[in-house]
Amino acid sequence: MQHQRERMWIRLSLVVSILCGIVLGACALGSTSDGASTSHLPAASDTPQGTPVTSSALQTMHHDFVMWQWTSGNCSTDTPPGDGAPLADEALLGQQTWGSGGKSGYECGTTIRSFMAGVFFAPERLGTLEPARATLQLHLDPLTQPNDCVMQMEVATPTWESEDPLQAVATPYVIIPLGTTPGDQQSLQSVTIDRQTQTVTVDVTVAAQGWMEKQPSIDGLVFKTPYACELIHLTQVKLYLEHTVLSVA
Repeated sequence: MQHQRERMWIRLSLVVSILCGIVLGACALGSTSDGASTSHLPAASDTPQGTPVTSSALQTMHHDFVMWQWTSGNCSTDTPPGDGAPLADEALLGQQTWGSGGKSGYECGTTIRSFMAGVFFAPERLGTLEPARATLQLHLDPLTQPNDCVMQMEVATPTWESEDPLQAVATPYVIIPLGTTPGDQQSLQSVTIDRQTQTVTVDVTVAAQGWMEKQPSIDGLVFKTPYACELIHLTQVKLYLEHTVLSVA
């Protein structure tokens, strides 16, 4: 009888030990997987995917014209803003205006200077492989603009410098509404506008694929703001290229 009791206690002890081991193992596994799920999550980022390519040149063109209006008072004559070139790492968009005199009681003149910008990439930086996807990202300051402010983008041609900045693009590649809108971020089919960081992201896959085929022969984009936009500084231009990776069987 004594031997049977000892055997029973031994069996019970073994069962309890096994059950405790299973419970402790499950607890340890759960805490490890939870820690891994929180520590290895990728950080959120607004940077597009792909290999970044910095623009090789930013160019600014402008055109002045005088608008005359009837008046019964005096005409103001303001000092025109400097006509100096922008910094090497920026381009200008939008308009500047100033009073340019006239005849009291007859007509007063207002000069409007309109800017357009060209963004270009060196062919050797783009490589020769056609991208599966290309994303352009740029910084605009200030991004808060009048409600009817619109930025038009087109693929650059060798004669782009002769275009009128105030002439709207006939067939724009994309139209980007910069006017003040509710909310911090606005998304279109191929455009994302983040007003908190003042960045605009555009899908330019078709344009980049055309550069690989040299159609047209200049690797760049032109930006115009023909509608009621104040002066804008365009900086931090980068092109992100994604290429299709073929798996080897």
